[in-house]
Formats: sequence, structure tokens, C-alpha cells
Amino acid sequence: MFKKYFIKSGLIWSILNVVYLVLSVVLLQYIRLLVGRIYDPRPMYLAATVIPFLFGTLLRLPALIERWESNKKFNWIKFLNQGLIALILTFLTSPAFYAFNYRIPTMLSLAEAHEIVLYLTAVWLGMSITDCIKGIEKVDSINEHN
Repeated sequence: MFKKYFIKSGLIWSILNVVYLVLSVVLLQYIRLLVGRIYDPRPMYLAATVIPFLFGTLLRLPALIERWESNKKFNWIKFLNQGLIALILTFLTSPAFYAFNYRIPTMLSLAEAHEIVLYLTAVWLGMSITDCIKGIEKVDSINEHN
């Protein structure tokens, strides 16, 4: 009954997404205050990467729950096509890895919009990794459709 009304209808996921967004904004504001006091920007860099990643995972969690019983294995093809690219872009745009950005001239043009690009690539990475988990259908379910 819980799965039918809350999980399938999307009500619980909408509430979770709103709660997560509100809590992440409060957490980011607290981390910015903390960074201003201790003069160490590393917590902000970590939060700016992890919070959007977890949001992307939360967006795809309902689909993962629905396919948990019917699918098996990790979808490596999808991970190589989407997840690896998102991982590389997240790595290159994260402020924690600025030392590597100076070696790659094309990423320097993103200096003004690096936060937006970082947030989008981290959400994309979370979504693609969650899609890859249990991403291959079982052979029995494929034969039933034919």
C-alpha cells in the first residue's frame, strides 16, 4: 500500500526533493560562514561537488526502486557513454582540482561559469551512476516481451 500510493505516485519523491533542496541551501550557507571564519575553502569545494551529486541520485532513485527486482548487474556501457564523461567534467570543473585546470586550456574559458557547470555535471554524474545500477534487464524478462 505504501509503495502504491507514495512511491509510484511520486508524492514522497517530490517531498524528498524539496526537503533536500532546502536543507542543502541551508548547509551551503553554513559552510560559507564556516569558510569565512577558518579561511579554508576545502569544505566548500567538497560540498559544491557532493550536494549536487546526491541530488542527481535522489532524482533517479524512484526508477531504481522500480527496476530493482527485474534487472541485474551494473550497466557498464551506459557508464562509459555517460558516467565517465560526467566524471571527467566534474573532475575538471571542481575547484578542488584547480591545479589540473591550468594544464587544460579549454577549461579556463569556463572560469566564469564553473559553478554552474560543476553543479550540472555533478547532478548528471549522480543520475547516470544511479541509472547504471541494476541497469541491465534479466534475460527472462526480455524473452517474455517477444
